[in-house]
Amino acid sequence: MICKKLNGSKGEYIASSRGNLQHCAELSFLANDYIQTGNKHLGYIPAPDTSLISIFLVIDECLDEAHLQHLQESLHAFVDSLPLSTRVGIISYGRTVSVYDFSEGSTASADVLPGDTSPTQESLKALIYGTGIYLSPIHVCLLVAHAIFSSLRPYRLKLPEVLRDRCLGAAMEVALATIQGPSAEMSRSIVKRSRGSCRILVCAGGPNTYGPGAVLHSFNHHNYPYMEKTAMKWMEHLGNEARRHDTVVDVLYNGHCPVRVPVLQPLAKASGGVLVLHDDFGEAFGVNLQRASTRAAGSHGLFEIRCSNDILMTQVIGPGEEAPADAHETFKNDSSTCIQMLSIEEPQCFASEYM
Repeated sequence: MICKKLNGSKGEYIASSRGNLQHCAELSFLANDYIQTGNKHLGYIPAPDTSLISIFLVIDECLDEAHLQHLQESLHAFVDSLPLSTRVGIISYGRTVSVYDFSEGSTASADVLPGDTSPTQESLKALIYGTGIYLSPIHVCLLVAHAIFSSLRPYRLKLPEVLRDRCLGAAMEVALATIQGPSAEMSRSIVKRSRGSCRILVCAGGPNTYGPGAVLHSFNHHNYPYMEKTAMKWMEHLGNEARRHDTVVDVLYNGHCPVRVPVLQPLAKASGGVLVLHDDFGEAFGVNLQRASTRAAGSHGLFEIRCSNDILMTQVIGPGEEAPADAHETFKNDSSTCIQMLSIEEPQCFASEYM
């Protein structure tokens, strides 16, 4: 409904032609609620170009050979399925963070950063303003992307998966800074909206046990509860930063090794992404990787159900949780139920039971 009945169409907007309808993104695309048109006045933000998608793959390189082979097959199929205009970046992490450069022809080349601490401003400036190309349209870098995936090697040290050092926190910081570009240096009070949608897809095979946001290898350590709580807060902060810059973080991991879900969940939850457990990096993982790259998503939505006095809602089943009392409107005469949706997708649905 637009403008009630002012357009003479009984409350419904009727476009004069298909072309005119496509010019109204808030009517053509389910992901758009409204658009502020760009102009020279402060406080107005031009509408993003939804045809531009930036995807950063953050890949765990501490995998055994069998798991790595399945992951490589899924990654090869994934980049082949992307639209030609999609911009892609690739990062791998272990004890260090490798940011792959697409400017080196058809060979796999990467800039390596330490993973024990957060990246310095100097190192991030070198990436953002240097000669390397770390985000490139897939039609330009497809051969390089395949070469990068093929160059990944199994973990060499003879350590159990749970004891391997993984610096996922530092890798996420580098990915966010790179996908933001020069806007990362702007004041924290200013948010530069990116053109199009940005997404970080984490392919994890184990917990974050090294560097920022890390937890200890052993649950039995006397300091583990404190370290876990600190890591959860740090990951939530990182997820909020991602959402502030219109970037969604999806975590897809192999359940062969415990990844400490309570630590990684705040990262995906705060950014509006999802965390999905898989049996391996095989077919199901590859399918979900492709779905994650195309789904229109949002975060922190409210689903409010208002009932008449003689109707009582007894149960709601779906991807949400009860919203705090101060987060929604209360009605004087009617009862209502409010569900907080941390991740919002087009095909998302709920089932409700009444009596």
